[in-house]
Amino acid sequence: MAPATRDSVNPVGRPAGFGRSIAAADLGLLPFLFTLPFLYVPKVLEGDTQPWVLVTAILALLTYRPRLFIQRRDLPAILLGILALAAYVIRAGLGLETLRAAFIFLTFAVLWILASRGGHDWFRVGVRYVLLVWFLVGLYQFLALRFGLPVSFAGRFIEGRNALPSLTAEPSFFGSLSVLMAMYLLHDRKRGDGWFVALATLNVLMSGSLLSVLLLGFPLLYLRFDLKVLAALALFGMLILDATFNEAGIVARLAGFQSAGEGLVGVILDPSLNLRIGHVWFSLWSNLPASLAFAHPIDFQNQYNAFAAGTGVLIPTESNFILPMAGELVYNGGLFGAGIVALLVWTGAEAGPTAGQRLIRAGFIIACFVNPISIANPFLIFYVMQEKPCRPR
Repeated sequence: MAPATRDSVNPVGRPAGFGRSIAAADLGLLPFLFTLPFLYVPKVLEGDTQPWVLVTAILALLTYRPRLFIQRRDLPAILLGILALAAYVIRAGLGLETLRAAFIFLTFAVLWILASRGGHDWFRVGVRYVLLVWFLVGLYQFLALRFGLPVSFAGRFIEGRNALPSLTAEPSFFGSLSVLMAMYLLHDRKRGDGWFVALATLNVLMSGSLLSVLLLGFPLLYLRFDLKVLAALALFGMLILDATFNEAGIVARLAGFQSAGEGLVGVILDPSLNLRIGHVWFSLWSNLPASLAFAHPIDFQNQYNAFAAGTGVLIPTESNFILPMAGELVYNGGLFGAGIVALLVWTGAEAGPTAGQRLIRAGFIIACFVNPISIANPFLIFYVMQEKPCRPR
């Protein structure tokens, strides 16, 4: 079957609701878009995995442009997902963690099929909607803490230690996924997108996530030089406000490193960064050859803790969850997991209309993989599967 394109599905290249009736085949995507802001709450299962992403994606798969079914471009992702899961099950056996792995690989395949059916104009509306809802919830949480109002946190939050999680499992998700949505909008900017990119930036500051702030460098690359200067000045001003009013924000986090020690020592003593650096080091460097060759059973906690003890600087981990998604894919899926990483980077980069933008997109996807952004995430998969803009910008 021929692959779907924007023109083949919707000749005007825009959601049918903009000036014309909604196509019946597009109605199936609307419940999926409506639930996007709430896909990460409540936390039903242990860890950051929960069923709503898969449930809503399967519903959309069955009702949104179903005549397209499975296309040729879907086969590599489906095959790699099946092989990676099989490699995991053979070495890990059956259990709750195997169920979690099955959830991730199955959701990845379903989202890939769904995103390849087009509808990115609809998804753009959904991204704007998510950014607005997350900003409003995050702003209420911020003001509630400042003025002693009642506030309930669905995600992980420790007053004075964490910043705001909004409607996500933890603050780093709130920040990093907001940057991912900003990158989606910047790929082929439309009128009004700038306001939502600004909301994404404010979400990052409210999240208090250092990794999210680093990711903000990628959206900055899309701006003209004069706008980059203005954006840098605005970001500096917002950091000043963050230092003044937010006791658990970005500046407070950096100041905490100085209270724990100087320079690298402060980073090593910070448990979150220590574990993140250690997981990247172990899964994507030290243990990489063994993972690619399927040379070990699945027992990350014990293997990592033995490695961490040998370094003398890394603290032990208390679970089998691997913080960088690329590390989790390679450790659990071996060569097939590495194939998924390569497929996502290559496909996402190909959507760039120029060599420079292909490089930016590839670098950003790699940066996402070092973060805990799962392949079972609709924002990542739809970003990777974006269409190339008609004209280079």
